[in-house]
Amino acid sequence: MKGWAAIPKSYVTQVPILSLDRVLGDTLRGKKALILADIEGAEFMMLQGSNQTLMNEPRPIWMIEISSSEHQPAGTAINPYFAKTFELFFAHGYRAFTADEAAQEITQVSVQQVVAGKQKLDTHNFLFYGA
Repeated sequence: MKGWAAIPKSYVTQVPILSLDRVLGDTLRGKKALILADIEGAEFMMLQGSNQTLMNEPRPIWMIEISSSEHQPAGTAINPYFAKTFELFFAHGYRAFTADEAAQEITQVSVQQVVAGKQKLDTHNFLFYGA
């Protein structure tokens, strides 16, 4: 990602990728699962390739690190995928909570408040539970 961690613009590397659905296939079908993701800003992109996994029965529990304003590329105040990541989970019937002692539920309203700079969260680790 250009500008990430002050990496020079001249640095380029190709990284092969596969969607999460393609990697997992049917291995989680009918099984309880916890999916842990700490992928430095690529959470939304991962989720775009995980529709089958998101809808698996039973629904997986997801624990994902999603930074709102920390560790963003130079010139970026708020993670441009922060709201989209939560919205994707909400659209698939998931509920979101902070993964800390408070276990505060995160709603569409609180996501929008974070994006607007009206609310700050004390964590960037979240749990998503399917309905």
